[in-house]
Amino acid sequence: MSGLGENAAAEPRPATETTAQSRAQSRAERRADTARITHSGRPAAMMSAVPDTSAAPADPRPIVAAPTVGAGLIACAALAAGAAGGTYALAAVLAVCGLVLAWGWPILLDLPRPPGSSAVLLVGVVGIGLVTFLAERSGGLRWLVTALAVSLMATFLHELLRTDGRRSLVTSIAGTVFGLAVLAVGAFHINALVQFDGAVATYAAAAGVAVGLVIDFAVGRTRLGEWCLPIGMVVAGAAGTVIGLAADVTWNVPMVTGLVACGIAHALRRVTAPLPRSQEPPAQLAVAVAGVLFVGVVPFAALWLLAR
Repeated sequence: MSGLGENAAAEPRPATETTAQSRAQSRAERRADTARITHSGRPAAMMSAVPDTSAAPADPRPIVAAPTVGAGLIACAALAAGAAGGTYALAAVLAVCGLVLAWGWPILLDLPRPPGSSAVLLVGVVGIGLVTFLAERSGGLRWLVTALAVSLMATFLHELLRTDGRRSLVTSIAGTVFGLAVLAVGAFHINALVQFDGAVATYAAAAGVAVGLVIDFAVGRTRLGEWCLPIGMVVAGAAGTVIGLAADVTWNVPMVTGLVACGIAHALRRVTAPLPRSQEPPAQLAVAVAGVLFVGVVPFAALWLLAR
């Protein structure tokens, strides 16, 4: 009897039982695989699709690029040299800065038709340039409004002549007018020299912009990056004070000029830095000269408020 039991135990199991066991084992393996690829109730594919913001690195792009710093320092030095050379020399410096702005500004703002916008800005450079060259004879920027009116007419004429369906019409007009405004504000460097003989204030404005460029580039990517503006303004104000004392003039005007010019130029760079095309060479040059032009009203306003 024992032999018969052993033979019965040695007989193969039915195929249906073997198939059921195989299916159960396969289901167990699939459940184990699912458990391995699942984390906190989410499949690994979903987890990989969700970005980990805590581990994402900060934007490595600095506030100001090295070419912008170099071109900006050259523009600041040229502005100071032009102020020392008189109204015609300063007008020539402003005209060169305007030409650079006309080239790079439409690229910086990614306007729909950069060549046409550059042509309009070139009209503004010519008109405002004539006003600055004649400022000493006419007693100031008397004809600046006329030059701006002609430039605005050129702006709308450019839009009428476009053949691309006038896409991004508002952006094109606004960006071009913004560039014309920068050119017009830059012309006030001449007014400070003509009406107040304020070369020292122009020196302080150039120093303020230069200090801001260096501080933004050197400190912008460090732990003190959030303090670029206050650090730059304090250093620029101190530089303006030193310039005023060295020139033996009232120190409050150059101090205020340097401090405010640094803050305004910094704000312009912060606004334009995130733009998609801000890292292209023409755009970097445009930012550099725009910082010098955009503070043109600061020396004139400081002299008008504090030295009349």
